[in-house]
Amino acid sequence: MNKSKLIATSAIATVMTATAAQAELSISGGMAGWWLTGDSITSVNRQWNTESVNVTYSDTLDNGMGVSVTANVGETGATVNGWGSASAQDVNYTMTISSDMGSLSFGDQIASAADRGDNIISMSFQECCTWANTLPDGMGGANGQYHDGDNVDGNSNEGIEYAAPSINGWTIRLSHAPQANAGSENADDTNGASVSGAIGPVSVAAGINSVGDNGTAGTSYDSTFGAASMSLGSMTVSAGIFEGGGTRADTSVIVLDMPIMGMSGKAVYVDMDDTGANYDDSGYRLGLSKSMGPASFSVEYDNADTASGDAGEVETWRLGYAIYF
Repeated sequence: MNKSKLIATSAIATVMTATAAQAELSISGGMAGWWLTGDSITSVNRQWNTESVNVTYSDTLDNGMGVSVTANVGETGATVNGWGSASAQDVNYTMTISSDMGSLSFGDQIASAADRGDNIISMSFQECCTWANTLPDGMGGANGQYHDGDNVDGNSNEGIEYAAPSINGWTIRLSHAPQANAGSENADDTNGASVSGAIGPVSVAAGINSVGDNGTAGTSYDSTFGAASMSLGSMTVSAGIFEGGGTRADTSVIVLDMPIMGMSGKAVYVDMDDTGANYDDSGYRLGLSKSMGPASFSVEYDNADTASGDAGEVETWRLGYAIYF
């Protein structure tokens, strides 16, 4: 993402009581989304990923500690076939403090440690780590969602995330988020952890998002994942296993990314192992994307097998766009 950078005046630097010669103010943002049509959609639906502008102030203090504050103005989240997410639609603030001991981030819409780690697998061109939105359309039922703690899971409250310093290429993340809108003794917070690194030419990641009771005893569950990715010439192969926890589905995913005639190609296969009498969903996605500088455009075809018989086969076409600065 290209950023236009402005040098802040000494008055802004004074706010942070730092003696750096110049503080930095950066402005970035963009628009990204999808237009969808298919078997399960009446007419055309819009599914969006972001429509926002980010203003970030950063500086280095006398002791070498880095401080940055970001204000996100607009909407950052997702809707799934017309269903709204829990994203905020005004101004969200995030602050990060970094040092030799790692970085600590807190504020609105803090992603969980698991959400930060599972983006090693990108199932869609313009959505990397929002699991419910990256499934082939038609497979997003309650039993078919691995909950990684992103804002679609309702984690738009104040949260906190710690990232340890990289050790030989390995990074450990820890996160904590309060239970959203819960005033019950049976409401517990959500905690996450992940580790990512490389074993030779293979990038690997694993993590857990432990979701607390939502106000009713016994509603807590643990979502876990393990993933790996490797380049084979111009092709990248990624695979992962995602356990939904509780009565939710366990899912296996494999993704191939490759260049095709000057464009980016993607092929995805997903297989779910549902509990009880639920049908084991499966599906695949084929897509092409073309980059044009700060803009990119994509087309993807989904085929989801959600029940036995022809009525259970759900086809969806997605036309995507992304423009960033």
